Amino acid sequence: MISELFINDSLKCGFSLTRSIATSLMGGIYGDTGGLRYANSGIRTFEICASLMRQNLAINLISNKLFGEKTLDQLNLIGEVLANAELTQNGNIIWFVVKSDFLDKYNATQDDLEGLCSQMRDVKNIDLAILVREISSDEIRVNLRSNQAIDVSELAGKYGGGGHARAAGITFKGSNDANLIVADLIKQAEIMICAK
Repeated sequence: MISELFINDSLKCGFSLTRSIATSLMGGIYGDTGGLRYANSGIRTFEICASLMRQNLAINLISNKLFGEKTLDQLNLIGEVLANAELTQNGNIIWFVVKSDFLDKYNATQDDLEGLCSQMRDVKNIDLAILVREISSDEIRVNLRSNQAIDVSELAGKYGGGGHARAAGITFKGSNDANLIVADLIKQAEIMICAK
């Protein structure tokens, strides 16, 4: 995690933390660890958080800014995605395709989709969440989020994408069909899950 690396290196060099820098670093750690919920939240992460808290941080404000504050349009968008997301037959893979005109309905931007794939992954019994976003007529981006059943960086790598074990992404350039992309991703993911 970038924030942890920065802190480790800066402390070795005698760098002193201001409240403003500590707030930014805590925001980075919170973002990287899903609010300290993900498996990458280790002992060192909590030690660093404790040292940052000594700068009198308003942790509730940091958490709300990252995970809580949403406009009504954003909440309606999230609600529609979650209400209309599809599941595979055995119910362990969830996906949704955001068509290019979908965002207009909620006066939203691509940034408003940030974190949505992670929320889809939080559905009970889900091994893999896939959020496909039509950026333009010749670009599709895919967000992949996983719990323990599949290494999504490996899945993304099959399509020229990357990331890490629990969060990865892929960009498809050119004329592509989002539904065919989803079907192929699901097929590959099911093979990987069964092979485990």
